[in-house]
Amino acid sequence: MELNKFISNSYQKVDPYEGVNAINEILVEKKFLVVTDEKEYFGILTPHDLIKRPHKIVIDCLTEKEHISADETIKSVFKKFNRNRCSVLPVFKENRFIGIIEKQHILNELELKTEELYNKSIVSQKVKSTFLHNLSHEIRTPLNGLLGFVKIVNNIQTE
Repeated sequence: MELNKFISNSYQKVDPYEGVNAINEILVEKKFLVVTDEKEYFGILTPHDLIKRPHKIVIDCLTEKEHISADETIKSVFKKFNRNRCSVLPVFKENRFIGIIEKQHILNELELKTEELYNKSIVSQKVKSTFLHNLSHEIRTPLNGLLGFVKIVNNIQTE
């Protein structure tokens, strides 16, 4: 599964020198904020950051989070999510911030894919079962005819 389709450029931004009190409600509603100014990416702020590093301005509350390279595998991305204990991570390409990836977005897509594969397997199982049923019927009918002829021939020879 390609990672690029999970990279989002749609996220709430906050200035690094914004006061924490001003962004509390937005942070609780959005669950994360991308801390950036016009030129530079600083990090991703989560409610956990405010608990872990309570300060008055946003940039002082940030905790270090691993970033994801745009060419990583889904497996390595989940390892980073688990290692960082967060639900969103920044994505970089050639040392430049290009967007974010949310864990839930990937999980939703994987769940849909799993359901799709399960449904295909059910259909395949039904097709196989129907095929075997029809095949056994198609083989049994001529064999029963042959067995009947063999019995008739045996009866004629024994008389």
